[in-house]
Amino acid sequence: AAIANNNYTAVTWTALQAAIIDATAVRSTQYVTQTAVDGQITALQTAIGGLRKNSGGYNLPPPESTPAPESDTGKAPSAPPNPFDDIHTGDWFYDDVLYVYVNGSMSGTTSNKFSPQIPITRGMLVTVLYRIAGEPSVSGLDNPFDDVASGAWYANAVKWGASNGIIHGLGGGKYAPDAPITRQDLAAILYRYAQLRGALPSDAAAELKFSDSAAISRYARESVSALTAQGIVSGKAKNIFDPHGQATRAEVAAMLRRFLAAVA
Repeated sequence: AAIANNNYTAVTWTALQAAIIDATAVRSTQYVTQTAVDGQITALQTAIGGLRKNSGGYNLPPPESTPAPESDTGKAPSAPPNPFDDIHTGDWFYDDVLYVYVNGSMSGTTSNKFSPQIPITRGMLVTVLYRIAGEPSVSGLDNPFDDVASGAWYANAVKWGASNGIIHGLGGGKYAPDAPITRQDLAAILYRYAQLRGALPSDAAAELKFSDSAAISRYARESVSALTAQGIVSGKAKNIFDPHGQATRAEVAAMLRRFLAAVA
């Protein structure tokens, strides 16, 4: 029987769509290992097996929210299992990773790995936001970057992001989709997406009090200020922001959870 999205909860349906996108990305890779293929097959099977009917389901609450309500069976739905063997309950990012995974915003690097400490790339980030936006049609939109192939798994996301002013290139017609994103660029892109959604107050700002505030590039200062005021981004040890440092997948998961709570 065909799988229809209106038969299932939005959370589990979105998770399936994320698994399909990731599987398509692996399929389009020129030199792909059998291990990667097997991992994506397992991820798809897990997502299909995790589909839940509209009558009930589990959805992680955003930070500082009330507990999830009981289902119509009278019992609170159980928490989803953690599919990643590199994510543990004692990790500071555990709840954040589970939140973005269950809601389909981020998926694993394999069926059982999240790889929390590896940097997220510029192509990955815009794809995450494109998923959150509901993957709108990009028909008729131009691709302004000559290093983004039309068949790349992130191509539609890049077209959408560029046409809406959410992402900018690095000059010379380059987007550098495989390059790790810096923390200040992450803040700038999240802020532009929030502006597109009209989700942040126009006067949202906070004085930049990081010890390395002077190192934040001019184009990113407003973004970092606004997201700091909203509690979406924060500094590191010794009160540094580390604007040119790479953002890890764990850091992005934490920022996304706070961000989604703010823009919902």
